[in-house]
Amino acid sequence: MKHPPILLERILGLPGIGSDGQREVFALLALGLLDSVETGVLSPADAVEIFFHIENCRFVEASVQSADASEVMGRGAQLPDLFDALGPEEARRECGAEVAAMRTRCLAMLGHERLVA
Repeated sequence: MKHPPILLERILGLPGIGSDGQREVFALLALGLLDSVETGVLSPADAVEIFFHIENCRFVEASVQSADASEVMGRGAQLPDLFDALGPEEARRECGAEVAAMRTRCLAMLGHERLVA
């Protein structure tokens, strides 16, 4: 199934959203994508096509005032590379670790810390 790309500029570039609003909306969108990757609804390559693509990376870097958001985008854009560079099992483990690190950054943008289960 082909998914259309999410264009953050159209969502986060709206007048009146403000930098706090941009960070919050970004974090919530990214958490949804990360959950979809983690549960297998989307592959890492799908996530790049939909969300972690170059247009969004550039927009986040230029317009969203957040080192955490830039870090999430950079890590997300590289997820498919893990499957090119590593064996399948190791790539899955590393992908899980990357998703967890990105989730932690998103939660930080929302002012929450992940609770230990």
